[in-house]
Amino acid sequence: MSTVREATAVWDGNIESGSGSIDLGANAQGSFDKTTRFSPDAGHNPETLAAGAQAGCYAMALASALAEAGFTPSEIRVSARVILDTKNDGQPFIPTVDINARAQVNNIGHDRFLAIADKARSNCPVANLYAGAEITLEADMIGG
Repeated sequence: MSTVREATAVWDGNIESGSGSIDLGANAQGSFDKTTRFSPDAGHNPETLAAGAQAGCYAMALASALAEAGFTPSEIRVSARVILDTKNDGQPFIPTVDINARAQVNNIGHDRFLAIADKARSNCPVANLYAGAEITLEADMIGG
């Protein structure tokens, strides 16, 4: 049985003067145990923190990649899902990290945006921590 943990980040503005917030889906401080880690019940666990780190890192990576290409986003919303599963031998592992990004960026074509979003995924330091896991990306534009 897979357990999915999710966190969301919002980045407002460009990489230089913008700022963001991260919602970890639980209080940032608290205890955790096998139940909160391996069941879909609410509670603290390392994967929620990893999802928050991924969402925040990708939001900043996308803002940076857009800036390098000459674009300034009004807003970037990122949700990251870290999927914890169990191998046949019973050992836990993270096979997949899903990134869902929505950005409001004026004067950019959809294909160009998707190329920049993919570049940001490749260059995101936190995404690179998940060696061996599939890192998926679903990106789209809001308005603009």
